[in-house]
Amino acid sequence: MNQNEGLPAIKACIFDMDGLLINTEQLYTEVTNELLARYNKPALSIEVKIQIMGIPGFEATKILIKSYEMDVSAEKLYEEAGELQKKKFLETKEMPGSHKILEYLKEREIPVVLATSSSIRSFYLKTNHLGHIFSHFGKNIVRGDDPRIPKGRGKPAPDIYLTALSIINDERKSKNLEPLTSKECLVFGK
Repeated sequence: MNQNEGLPAIKACIFDMDGLLINTEQLYTEVTNELLARYNKPALSIEVKIQIMGIPGFEATKILIKSYEMDVSAEKLYEEAGELQKKKFLETKEMPGSHKILEYLKEREIPVVLATSSSIRSFYLKTNHLGHIFSHFGKNIVRGDDPRIPKGRGKPAPDIYLTALSIINDERKSKNLEPLTSKECLVFGK
């Protein structure tokens, strides 16, 4: 029996970014630990890191303040984090295999969309020097501060992925192709 029997063909792919295509999870930890040290707080615990991974930056800042009982406004801490990230994100590197899989999908004409919780500000800090990776997505990018994503509906809510699927289907519609279902899209996340 064929192990793929009954499974739909993959006709599009949606990618997360941080920690999957680029090595930013470690960089986020370094920035967060520097912020915590400024306020005489212990290093980022794995429990708090799990809570803030993949969610928009400002929301993560509020969780950090609450978890560590920090005496600072979310706005101020978010601004401080942004300043540190400007320097740290210049060190962003691609993860092993990320370019290879994107090339593989391109050769097979399988459309790709990037779905990241990163704001436009941090997205460009992380990716401007990695054009060979992010050129594969063209305009097919949904960021955490995208106006199509309702406030408070960042990851893990499905809205960002549904928006990514709508981008794919808008392209298909322009080519007079049937829309895809979520079962026909492979999502790469962590």
